Amino acid sequence: MSIVEKALQKLQAAKPAAAPVGALAKRPAASAPAVTSRPPVPKLQAVEEPRVASTIRLDPARLRAAGISAPTDGDVRRLTDELRRVKWALQANEATSKTGAQNVAMITSALPGEGKSFLSFNLALSIATESERHVWLFDADCIRQTLSRALGVEKLPGMLDVIADPTRRFEDVLVATDVPGLFVVPSGAERPDSPELLSSARAAQLFSEVGPQHPHVSILLDTAPVLATSVPQALAPLVGQIVMAVKADSTAPATVTEALTQLHRTDGVAMVLNQFQRFMRHDYYYDGYYETGARS
Repeated sequence: MSIVEKALQKLQAAKPAAAPVGALAKRPAASAPAVTSRPPVPKLQAVEEPRVASTIRLDPARLRAAGISAPTDGDVRRLTDELRRVKWALQANEATSKTGAQNVAMITSALPGEGKSFLSFNLALSIATESERHVWLFDADCIRQTLSRALGVEKLPGMLDVIADPTRRFEDVLVATDVPGLFVVPSGAERPDSPELLSSARAAQLFSEVGPQHPHVSILLDTAPVLATSVPQALAPLVGQIVMAVKADSTAPATVTEALTQLHRTDGVAMVLNQFQRFMRHDYYYDGYYETGARS
């Protein structure tokens, strides 16, 4: 059973609220008065459900065919555990971000075929299913639109339409899924001027606003490979963190270095080693193992 199917079965009903855990109280000294009551434990703040344009059901077979869902015979436990490592690292580093909106992260790679969309989707699913936060997954790969096609939303208005229209906001094109907490922003209508749109003052304003306006939402942008198009370079100044998917035993270090140079920033950049051969079976097209690398 893939992580998608497992999540769908697990989350047909709303997630129960986690019971708050209080700190252990020290035994008072003999001369101190006895403690008769504990201070109230603050409750987790509920995440407000956003306004959405439509709702879709995830199709596990379609996601597997598109290559963004794990094989049914894969090591789901290992994949789930490694995604947690990436997720926790992202969340821990939000407060240290010096560039862009703290809760907005971009997922990219140096070259095509390194598994960035696989990482983006499964990371978003991990955040939605195992935290108190919502996640908005943007398809910012304006050329291939891998996520939009895999989810069946490629014909819906999306990110590019919002940036081109000063009267619209991302909430106007937000698509809910049948996984509680997981929302998608399609890429939108294809445009030859998409790099210019994404590097415009309008795009900068939208992304600078959406993060602070939704502090309990993790916003992930699945964008194109750095060395294939200028789109990631346009988005890099707008996001708090950048995750570079690197295909193990394939991508040359010089290629990764060149891609990092094209981003024109060094803070808030991390790498994830993808498709690590030591844990792959020969009949796998994708492997579920991700190993976090050193921050650049």
